[in-house]
Amino acid sequence: DISGYSVGATVTDPEFGNVVISTSQPAIFTGCTNGAPLSGQMNVAAGSTNMTVTYNDCDTFTVVFNGNGQSYNWADVNNF
Repeated sequence: DISGYSVGATVTDPEFGNVVISTSQPAIFTGCTNGAPLSGQMNVAAGSTNMTVTYNDCDTFTVVFNGNGQSYNWADVNNF
């Protein structure tokens, strides 16, 4: 049985106003020996600024910031 982690929060920032954080797909941490999420998707929005992080598999994730996407390897991220 696999369960995931979901989040939903609104943070009020004096400069950006409301920052909304949510998961459109729960983060699943089962099955990755490196501690990375296996799958899931997190969204962050502040006004017209949007970011989505998609956990692709145990090794990679994709960040889309205002429509521009880039994939990354967990092994290349400092302090992971």
